[in-house]
Amino acid sequence: MILLRNFHLVPSRTCRSFSARSSPSPADYCINLVKQYDYENFLCTLLLPGNLRRAAFCIRAFNIEVSLIGDKITEENIGLMRYKWWNEALGGIYNEKSALKHPVVLELNKVIKEHKLLKRQFTRLITARSNSIPKTGFKTMTDMEAYAEESTSPVYYLILQAAGTNVLNVPTYL
Repeated sequence: MILLRNFHLVPSRTCRSFSARSSPSPADYCINLVKQYDYENFLCTLLLPGNLRRAAFCIRAFNIEVSLIGDKITEENIGLMRYKWWNEALGGIYNEKSALKHPVVLELNKVIKEHKLLKRQFTRLITARSNSIPKTGFKTMTDMEAYAEESTSPVYYLILQAAGTNVLNVPTYL
């Protein structure tokens, strides 16, 4: 048993999947990635129903992987090659080819097939991030809003789709 704040006892097995292991499963890798880089959404995702939680962690982990590319690169071409790799990994999943041996790709393969998620939403995330290289800032508020729509909204659309929700007022280009 683990003792948490306010003296609530939580069984150790509840926290087990969130602890570091030598070789975590793809699902655990996604959970840990979200916990490390997006703690607020990690906590919020824990509140989702179990069948949706796995998909949400996977979608958020994909978003983190793609967003980290821009933060880690020193040359524009290297970043563009990494974005291309993610596009090809998605293409392999949607074309029924074997998934690449990357934990997020392996988990995406399962989640996409289980929930029949739209490829376009994943592509929007990659495109938004790749178009922001090099980082020059936004010239207008409209530019910033457009970037936010392309780089953030697809995450929520995908989670809603995984939940079986038909999103109303979604732009027609989806």
